[in-house]
Amino acid sequence: MSSDRGEVDGLRALIVVPVILFHAGVPGLVGGFVGVDVFLVISGSLIASIIYDEILEQRFSMVTFLERRARRIIPALYAVLLVPLPLGWFFLLPDNFENLGQSIVATVGVSNNILLWLTSGYWDLANEYKPLLHTWSLGVEEQFYLVFLLILLWPIPRGSLVFGNPSDHQGVTARICGISRSLSFCASCRPMSLEASRSFSRLERLQSSH
Repeated sequence: MSSDRGEVDGLRALIVVPVILFHAGVPGLVGGFVGVDVFLVISGSLIASIIYDEILEQRFSMVTFLERRARRIIPALYAVLLVPLPLGWFFLLPDNFENLGQSIVATVGVSNNILLWLTSGYWDLANEYKPLLHTWSLGVEEQFYLVFLLILLWPIPRGSLVFGNPSDHQGVTARICGISRSLSFCASCRPMSLEASRSFSRLERLQSSH
């Protein structure tokens, strides 16, 4: 299955527009950030389907997959990471600059969403002083691919009452998605009422596949 999908690339371009306008403060676009969720669903569905097909055809390679992701992401990502460093040295306070360094390390490890979750709270820095705040979505996306791969490659006992016959790939996948959807919903309900900012990061991570 080819990953070159013109209609998907066009849709990605369209949904990025409200996100940019939202961050630019254009009136009437208070919910523009929803475009990020749509982007994650589109990218996740497309790449997950490619992985799934390659596994079924027994031609999937983890090394090849990681190499494709690296070639696609790393050049632009490292440019984004390097630009704030000299500017932060001159314009940020020490605590803010330290947070920038932590964000760079976390982003390289595709886990900045986890860092943002762990450091949220009363003493949290204002979002305006977090140049890499937007990289949380990269962490969500890559973590989803990792979990998705582990699920698909995990050996399922034959005759399992929960997953059914392993040869029924579509049935097994449907059951896995149903179980993960239920678990993600249950895991998000109570934390959302207690601590919304941290729950948002957890919810995005759990439900990005849906």
